[in-house]
Amino acid sequence: MGSITPEQYQEMLSRLDRNKLRAADIPDDAVEDEVHDLHYPILHWCRQQIPEVPYIWSRTDKATTIGKGVPDFCLIYRGKAYLFECKSKRGTVSPEQVVWKIKAEAQQFKVHVIRSMREFLEIISA
Repeated sequence: MGSITPEQYQEMLSRLDRNKLRAADIPDDAVEDEVHDLHYPILHWCRQQIPEVPYIWSRTDKATTIGKGVPDFCLIYRGKAYLFECKSKRGTVSPEQVVWKIKAEAQQFKVHVIRSMREFLEIISA
């Protein structure tokens, strides 16, 4: 497969931009009671990076098709793979998530359980 032209790249960015959340709609530190309110700021952050950060996202509004226990996000950023499980302030990790975390960490991949955008940014920028 060949590369794309700068014009094609700009057209692609323009199409993606129409689907993006507006920065004004997202608080800087999304510490909310619902996990849903953490997912969208992370998606927004991924889409705003140049180049855009590729991710796999397990939506909260539909049943998973990936598998039980899989982290909410897998991000590929600056030569590393990051696994994030988003939880509300009082949310707990399910037994399936614990099993998945143990399996991932046996392969030397850390699963980060986060509760705020601040935690996400600290981990991703370390």
